[in-house]
Amino acid sequence: MVAGAGTSRMEFIPAETVFNEGSADIDFRIESNGDANCFFMDANNNNIILGNNTGDGLGGKLQVVAVDSSAAIAVHRASADTGGAGIYLSSSRGASVGDDTVVQDGDTLGSIAAFGADGTDRNSIAGSISFQVDGTPGGNDMPGRITFNTTLDGGVTQHERMRINNAGRVGIGETTPLG
Repeated sequence: MVAGAGTSRMEFIPAETVFNEGSADIDFRIESNGDANCFFMDANNNNIILGNNTGDGLGGKLQVVAVDSSAAIAVHRASADTGGAGIYLSSSRGASVGDDTVVQDGDTLGSIAAFGADGTDRNSIAGSISFQVDGTPGGNDMPGRITFNTTLDGGVTQHERMRINNAGRVGIGETTPLG
């Protein structure tokens, strides 16, 4: 039981709320004043969609869909120090969540990719930035590289165009930058 500030009214706040405990294939939706699908859980595809009740076609677990500039994810950090907001990507060779089996040289740890509608679908990738292991990892040691990739006009395959290796060497059109 919790009393509201400045009121004598008491409310019961449960420690946990479970929807659909029987695991039935039931969608869940929260409406806002101007959006009938402000938050939509697509039970059939096991994902969450903000702003629509149909996914973006790419199949991510969290999707943001809109017809204007609100189709964005904003991350803000307000702190009186040198830290900033972040987007964190991570990977392991483990077969289950929480398994921290060491990654190997060449493994991709995360990527940022941009797709465009080509008149057929939105599965055509234009470019990507990839973060990869660049050496042999060890305890608190993760050598890394960043690659920048694009697709040729008329093509469907990504090609590496620039690489920054673990020594800080930059190669444009080279996968083994000299330095």
